[in-house]
Amino acid sequence: MTPEEARLLRHDLTTPLTSLIGFLELLEDMPSVAGDPAASEYVGRCTVSAHRMLTLIDQRLRPPSR
Repeated sequence: MTPEEARLLRHDLTTPLTSLIGFLELLEDMPSVAGDPAASEYVGRCTVSAHRMLTLIDQRLRPPSR
């Protein structure tokens, strides 16, 4: 994979993922989710998994250092 392909792939994967993380953070603050332990746990797990995926993408597709 060329550096340009890696850059494009990284962008294409992280853009929707960061939007998803933002949406999950909004859900965490909603009273209906915050007041429901099961919903709160589920949203929390999704948030942790999304952050883990973002970290993996950054580690694997980081541009080479110069």
